[in-house]
Amino acid sequence: MQSNAPVISNEAFHGLFGRITDALDPYTEGSKVGVMVSLMSAYSAYIGYGPTVETGKGSSPLALWGVLVGRSGVGRKGTATGIARRVIESAFATFGEESVVEGLPATGLGFITELADRAEGTLANPVWFIEEEGDALLSNARRDAKVGVYLRKAFDAQTIAHKTKVDDLRVRRPHLGLIMHVQPRNWAAVAGGKDATGGTWNRLLPVWVQQSKTLPVFESSDAHEAIRQAARALRQAGDYARQVDTVTVPGHVARVFEAKHRPIVEAMISTEAMSQYAERAMALHDPSGRAVRPVRAAGRDQRA
Repeated sequence: MQSNAPVISNEAFHGLFGRITDALDPYTEGSKVGVMVSLMSAYSAYIGYGPTVETGKGSSPLALWGVLVGRSGVGRKGTATGIARRVIESAFATFGEESVVEGLPATGLGFITELADRAEGTLANPVWFIEEEGDALLSNARRDAKVGVYLRKAFDAQTIAHKTKVDDLRVRRPHLGLIMHVQPRNWAAVAGGKDATGGTWNRLLPVWVQQSKTLPVFESSDAHEAIRQAARALRQAGDYARQVDTVTVPGHVARVFEAKHRPIVEAMISTEAMSQYAERAMALHDPSGRAVRPVRAAGRDQRA
């Protein structure tokens, strides 16, 4: 274990995703934060474009893009995402089979083509991307500027269009979750360089991951029942969330945000390296919480 590695507070494991992560923890060597961020990223993709968070600056779709930063072997990045994926595939079978994509395309054209192939007409369908070779993605984005441009548009749910003499593609309301695995040295190069200031990578939530424990190879406990129960809880939350239009932040949460979170973020902005992330920082919350105003799903579809 790395002695100076960041340590996440237990307070982070709150609400539905914290409870699911705690229940899965005995069955995986992956770090709890890696499991939880992977789960939240996939869930944010599944619930789709409809639910948005209202702020004084407008509304924002619920999409979480995470990057698991850890050394090869001991980071257990794939292990953390792997058990989260088992829960997602159990909870949302059709989504898990048809809308989970391993690896982001290497070019901007490849990316918009992937979304267009899955769209209904020009209206995008939700996708969860798992990029286990995040180091390659960082290199691809340097070679093809369209990769970063289209990723930024996708995060903000803006229409993506690509038109050349041979291609004329258009995808409206893209919505995707992303979980990316990278080596610490490669992520540090991005965080400290001009690539971060372009606005692409500061849309991702980076967390440090490393092996949490050692489990027997052949005598480990069967995680089937824990995954089944986690999937059932997540499925109930997902079915509800898909009927939601606006997520309203409760007053007591807003007060904590203003009194604690915002001053910390503003202090971070004064440091150049941290401002690349802090400028877009927003408090995470449990999308399945009760502080929402549900509407009929048909009403949302009619506005497409």
